[in-house]
Amino acid sequence: MGLGTDHIICKTEFVEAMRARLASDRPELGDTVDKPGAQKNLGAFGLAVYRIATSHAEVVSAADTDDQFWQWFESLEKWASASSNWQQDLVKIFANWEPERPADRALREAILRLPNPGAPPQPPHSLTGRIQ
Repeated sequence: MGLGTDHIICKTEFVEAMRARLASDRPELGDTVDKPGAQKNLGAFGLAVYRIATSHAEVVSAADTDDQFWQWFESLEKWASASSNWQQDLVKIFANWEPERPADRALREAILRLPNPGAPPQPPHSLTGRIQ
C-alpha cells in the first residue's frame, strides 16, 4: 500500500496513534482526537510527514545494501549477454549457410529477416526511487 495521492493516510495514522496513546492513560480521552482543533493539528502533522516522505525521501539500492537483488540482477545481465551472443552466432551460421533446397533457402531467409534486438543494454549499478 502506498501513501496515496494526498496526506490523508498520514493524518489517519497520526489520529489513530494519538487516540491509542490518550486512551492508554484514560479511555475517555481517546475521543478528543475527533475534535476539530485536534483534527487540524494532526492533519498538519500528517501533511508534514507526507511531504517529507514524498518530496525529500529517496529509496536507494546498491550492492552493499541489497546484495540478493543485485546478485540476481548480475545473473540476469549474464543471461542477457549469453542470449545475445547465441543470437549473433545463430545469425552467422544461417548467413554462411548455402542451402540447395527451396524450403531450406526459405528458412534461411526467414531467419535472416528476423529483427535483430542488438546488444543488451548496459545495466545500472544502483537505483534511486521515490516513496509514493
